[in-house]
Amino acid sequence: MAADSAAVTYRWLAGLMVVLAVSGWGLFFVHSTTTAAQSDAQRIEFAQLKQDRARLEAEVQARKQGNEDLAALEAKLAATRDEVTRVTQSAEQARARLAQAQAAAAASQNELTAIGQKLADARAKEESAAERTASVETGKKAPAKRYTRRKKRR
Repeated sequence: MAADSAAVTYRWLAGLMVVLAVSGWGLFFVHSTTTAAQSDAQRIEFAQLKQDRARLEAEVQARKQGNEDLAALEAKLAATRDEVTRVTQSAEQARARLAQAQAAAAASQNELTAIGQKLADARAKEESAAERTASVETGKKAPAKRYTRRKKRR
């Protein structure tokens, strides 16, 4: 009996060892496939993160370039505003000079008109004085010109 019970115990122990070995190898394979799946998932995620990082770096670089372009445009805009202000001031000064020139031209025109009127008045006085003088001197005749031979020859 002792031999039988030892054989039965040995069989139970061998069976138990086989079951434990099979379940250990099963757990190992299950765990390794799970670990491989996790490793594959991590590799895929890492590749996606690399792509996202490269995309974001390109986006950041594009925005930096855009900011530089924007800063250059803002500087250009400020320079253009300054130039517009300067041109506006120059135009206002030119308008003021034009108004002064027009006022001076109008004053000169008025003076010229006044001088023309005085000249016309003076001519009218001269003509009336000449008429009065002519009516007084109509009785006198102007001496006739005498021509001599010498004067004709020349």
